[in-house]
Amino acid sequence: MPKNSRNRSRSKPAQPRKRALVDYEVEIKLPCDELTRLTESGLALERTRAKHFEDNWVFKLPDGKLRKGQYLRVRHTGNGDGAGRRHAGVLTYKGKSRRTSADAKGKYKGKKVREEVETAVGQPAKTVKILKRLGFQRSFRYQKWRTCFVVRLDDGRTIQAMFDETPIGNFIELEGDAAAIETVAHQLGYPSSAFISESYVEMQVARCAGKGEPLSDMVFPKPKRQRKAHLRKSAPDSEPTTDSPKPKAGSKSKAKDATKAASGLRKRSRRAKSGRRHHEADTSPVLPDDVKSADSSEPEAISSGAAAG
Repeated sequence: MPKNSRNRSRSKPAQPRKRALVDYEVEIKLPCDELTRLTESGLALERTRAKHFEDNWVFKLPDGKLRKGQYLRVRHTGNGDGAGRRHAGVLTYKGKSRRTSADAKGKYKGKKVREEVETAVGQPAKTVKILKRLGFQRSFRYQKWRTCFVVRLDDGRTIQAMFDETPIGNFIELEGDAAAIETVAHQLGYPSSAFISESYVEMQVARCAGKGEPLSDMVFPKPKRQRKAHLRKSAPDSEPTTDSPKPKAGSKSKAKDATKAASGLRKRSRRAKSGRRHHEADTSPVLPDDVKSADSSEPEAISSGAAAG
């Protein structure tokens, strides 16, 4: 067979297939003050999870490899009263994001696209302990209250819609197909220029930098603990009036100590007096019988002389 014919018979090498966006997320955030903008929009909504609290911990390696672009997070879910760590959570890895501006062309314009691999964890607190044992360090923490929905379009496509209440404002987060996200956003009344592609971590970094402050956690202020009642229930006549000054902290314990000390002094005083009386009775002089008789007869002699005079 001629050489040229053999070369023609060879098949062309297969082209590498493009990686499907299986473990990728496409999402945007939209500023929104009230949940009613989503629930009263006329969209076909299905609530998949009621409002719940999320506490997110971001970790990095000591050499900072996860600081730029990459993202490792442990999410605790709970009721917001410190019980989040005792509930189930999610371990998530996020790769470097690919985002385009709102003025760019293509279906991903104004959106964030990044690799996302996550799995549910039953004990997120122990997951955190494992990461720390491996040398990971917590670099950031952010909290939010989240309500989850599924939006169903007329053509059957669905996307996820979450309403987030955060310490820096409220947002609607749309995640799913890029074209469906844009359709839903426009139905909600948002132009493409309103799309936010930054993560909450990046938003907080920019917020602190704008204020000239170092990066701080994006967390809610701690609720003030209710003070315990310092006074027991007493009779109506002994209740303090509104005009009387409030007792200072620790005044009750000090008053109890003073009362005990005064009671102890009174008891010791009574014991001392009783001891002195007993001592005087025991130490009185014993007179002889002749002295006793003389003393007892002297008043009679005086009385007889007075009668005579």
